[in-house]
Amino acid sequence: SAIPDKTDLIKIAGELSEKFNLKKHSSLKNYWVSADNSEILFIDSAINSVNYSIDGFKNPKAYTGSSNPTTEQAIIKAQEFISSVEDWKELVLEKDLSKESEINLIEILFTQKLDDLSLRTSGHAKAPVRIIIGQENNIVRVMATPQFIKDTKPYGNFDTLSQDEIKRQIIDGKGTVIDVSTERIVADQAKVIEKTIMSRTILEYRYDSKTGLALPYLRLEGTSEVELNNQASVVILIPLIDSKYFVGK
Repeated sequence: SAIPDKTDLIKIAGELSEKFNLKKHSSLKNYWVSADNSEILFIDSAINSVNYSIDGFKNPKAYTGSSNPTTEQAIIKAQEFISSVEDWKELVLEKDLSKESEINLIEILFTQKLDDLSLRTSGHAKAPVRIIIGQENNIVRVMATPQFIKDTKPYGNFDTLSQDEIKRQIIDGKGTVIDVSTERIVADQAKVIEKTIMSRTILEYRYDSKTGLALPYLRLEGTSEVELNNQASVVILIPLIDSKYFVGK
């Protein structure tokens, strides 16, 4: 299995810069801009991501107006774009997670699939590629955190935890909690889990580079107090297979 490194980020950024007709910034490294500086593309090495966006201050009509996007047309637009990027052609629409993030913006999520479940890598709460559609069904933002796994093959068949065992894991605060905004594991996880208001439950595979295995997890999405009086969107990850099977792997 393999995960893209920084070379892949530069490759993807280069391809996106061509699609949006952007030029390299004269002084900033890994930064591209449009002729009028209303569009930017950059690599964020801290979180291993590539980001494109239209500046809402310089081009507010891209985000607000009377030509709001429709979900159907937004999905078509996003899928066409995904299929045009070489490294993203195998990604599929994560239908259950596509949502209208605001009244005039629609966020479309794409992911890799394994056994018909989403496949993410450890430490990531967000989808590998997120596309936001704005006015007149145009792309206003692209956020990509490459986490694609190659050459997967079955490792074995194992019994998953029972519903009671899963509930006990949650009650005992044994899940891993990730703050969605920062993609960081939250401190005092048991307390955060206790105070989390759940909004969505999803089954998915998560790849662990240390073991080289992709294991099934229950992903719980919700809102919780991650710091004193600080409400945040969180993801709680509960493993569905007993870790005893993989000790030392």
